[in-house]
Amino acid sequence: MLFSLQWKQRTQSNQILLKLAMANPVFIKQDKILNPFNGVDVGAFASPVFGDLNGDGEDDVLIGNQPGKLQSFRKDGDGFTKEKSTDNPLNGVDVGSNAAPAMGDLDGDGDEDVFIGNSKGILEYFRNDGDSFSEQKGADNPFNGVAVGANATPTRVDLDGDGDEDVLIGNSYGTLQYFRNDEDSFTEVTGSENPFEGINIGAAISPTIFDGDGDGDEDVILGNQKGKLKYFRNDGGSFTQQKGDDNPFQGIKVGKAAAPTVFEIDDDGDKDLLVGNEKGQLKYLENLTIDVNDPPIATNESIGIADNNPTTIDVLKNDADPEGEAISLIEFAANTTGGTVERDENETPEDLTDDQLIYTPPTDFSPNESDSFTYTIADPNNQTATATVNVFAIPIFVERDNELNPFNDIDVGGYANPAFGDLDGDNDLDLLIGDDHRSIQYFRNDAGTFTEVSGSDNPFDGMDIAREPSLVINDLDGDGDGDVLVGDEYGNLKYFRNYSGTFVQITGTDNPFEDINVSRDASPALGDLDGDGDNDLLVGDFFGDLSYFRNDGGEFIELTGNNNPFRGINVSRDASPTIVDLNGDGNDDVVIGNDFGKLKYFQNDQGTFSQLKGDKPFKELDGGEEASPVMIDLDGDGDDDLIVGVVDGTLKYFENNPLQTFSSNTEVETFVLGDSTESFYDNKGNEDYSLIENFDSSQDIIQLKGTAAEYQLGTSPSGLPEGTAIFLNGTELMGIVQGVDDLTFESDSFIFV
Repeated sequence: MLFSLQWKQRTQSNQILLKLAMANPVFIKQDKILNPFNGVDVGAFASPVFGDLNGDGEDDVLIGNQPGKLQSFRKDGDGFTKEKSTDNPLNGVDVGSNAAPAMGDLDGDGDEDVFIGNSKGILEYFRNDGDSFSEQKGADNPFNGVAVGANATPTRVDLDGDGDEDVLIGNSYGTLQYFRNDEDSFTEVTGSENPFEGINIGAAISPTIFDGDGDGDEDVILGNQKGKLKYFRNDGGSFTQQKGDDNPFQGIKVGKAAAPTVFEIDDDGDKDLLVGNEKGQLKYLENLTIDVNDPPIATNESIGIADNNPTTIDVLKNDADPEGEAISLIEFAANTTGGTVERDENETPEDLTDDQLIYTPPTDFSPNESDSFTYTIADPNNQTATATVNVFAIPIFVERDNELNPFNDIDVGGYANPAFGDLDGDNDLDLLIGDDHRSIQYFRNDAGTFTEVSGSDNPFDGMDIAREPSLVINDLDGDGDGDVLVGDEYGNLKYFRNYSGTFVQITGTDNPFEDINVSRDASPALGDLDGDGDNDLLVGDFFGDLSYFRNDGGEFIELTGNNNPFRGINVSRDASPTIVDLNGDGNDDVVIGNDFGKLKYFQNDQGTFSQLKGDKPFKELDGGEEASPVMIDLDGDGDDDLIVGVVDGTLKYFENNPLQTFSSNTEVETFVLGDSTESFYDNKGNEDYSLIENFDSSQDIIQLKGTAAEYQLGTSPSGLPEGTAIFLNGTELMGIVQGVDDLTFESDSFIFV
């Protein structure tokens, strides 16, 4: 039977007192005519959730109950209309007793899927296919085989702040389980990494999320069997229960087995609360908080630029307003420390909410150089905030294969994990590789050729190291030679001290890493992450997380929670970090490989690590499955190159190969090509050349080594910047000249030396 639910405005006789809330919201339970669900019985142990079921942009209500059925109510103007069975997209779904639905975009396709807990602690997943929902079973259900305890009550939540939807699940035992969304799967976060570890407010916890204090992060409301609503405020990732008057639900009675959900019921711009109970009732708690307008939040950013061309930066993308209001780009610093900034009005000059900034770097903006500028945003109430954009010229990495890869003939069988260090004391970098045979293979550096050292000449010969050991070489005991630190499959760290070329495992209390454990597949890296002059320890693990241990006088102290600058950073699975000052600012940055072959770059800004946006140095690189990166100056040109071990047992080599760019100005200039001290030319075809912008043939000169007969002029190769190309011996690209199309070697534009 079809029926509608409506509510009416208050009259003078039933007005209530509004309170000004600064830190906590104010909720009032509304009964009878003021409750749009008054008198509706949806079945015992009602468990509601909101979401857009029909794709009309309005939040509908989906309700589970004890028989395991699902009812839906469509938002219809000022009320809610119960859907007929034929209009209910989940009609006929039966998940067993105590159905507790949740909604969220679990597959990242832009619509809301449904996942449902039941009395057996099983989560069933129904994918939104646009006009219908289809149950996903077996491997297609990301929660297949996951046991979460009887009477599972899930809700969506972005606890790690990475923009995708994680899942928080209550159960009849009163505990909360947290499952992090790792792109294609959900990983349970346990122990101290679960911010709800140890929280228990009584049987039958039912969670929902709500930004109650308006600080931009998600707080949590928990209902329990006794009908109590508990409020936990999010304090930078730690959750603190608010009691007494600090709990906005203190003293509010909603009935036993309280199952809350939060959404905007009365269209007044704030979030209200709808609570199901064991009698099948739905209680409406109206949010009567008077908002105090907070200024917008402008976020500092780091942008990488891979060439000297202007770059459009959407600076508003990561800014926000606590009230959810539109923010405008009102000011910016046109004069940077070298480059220039101008506004991109996005073809809407009257609208400042969609504007972007175009940054043009200074002439010859090359790797290891940086620039910065500021901008200011405003909300509709003219409250403002200012942020800084740091711009870095990032290096270009070019993969070298076949004879250009010095590791082309190396194959250790599987799961290559490389590390470099001077093991034989001859002042060059030798190579160790962990493999899938529980061993370490040794390759000695003989003037740039890596020669395998086997048998008794390999100091690790015959040792049972670990399954797929991950290595780092460092002078851990301060005696001037390279020791070896190994991560194993159990999450432990093994320490091998170098005694004049003989490596001895140090165990027990003599091993400074004895008490460190990261649960599974430890991958260590060493570097000065806090800038105090000693090497700290960063350890990746199987789950894609990073544990940080600060070096305090030789003792490694783990920093957890908000003290861990890598908290919340997750790179999918098999995090394999390496530490290197990639941007040349004097601070050690972090590069992390993962199981998909992606390489993530996190820039160190005075102890804060943020993933570089814009042109990322490894954005287009395929690091190979189970990428294990390490960075050293392999070719001796003063910059760090990239070597990556991969699952098939081989090593990939990416040369740090920055393109040299010249830009002509109003003065007479001579551009030298072909001289290793001035240009990038290195016998690598189209992969290295010099780009000359704005060439003026009336005054500028290009200098080449040799004679004109050795060079040819032609069209720029496909995929490279347009211009006149200069080739050596017909195939080697020396440079591309822009701004002129009538060059000849006989003109005054060229000299040969």
